[in-house]
Amino acid sequence: MSMSLRAAQQRSSGFNPRIRLAWNKGFKIAQLRHILSILEEQQDAIEEAWKNHFQG
Repeated sequence: MSMSLRAAQQRSSGFNPRIRLAWNKGFKIAQLRHILSILEEQQDAIEEAWKNHFQG
């Protein structure tokens, strides 16, 4: 099973990522929904890590 998620910045000012499925091979719809819910719950932590990584 494999899946790729890609974050795309919508605006150049500030952080406003879109997390979307780039491809899926093997995950069922229920599993994808669960993964998305985890990403949504962790959005603040993802944002902070993104800023730390790219603004260093």
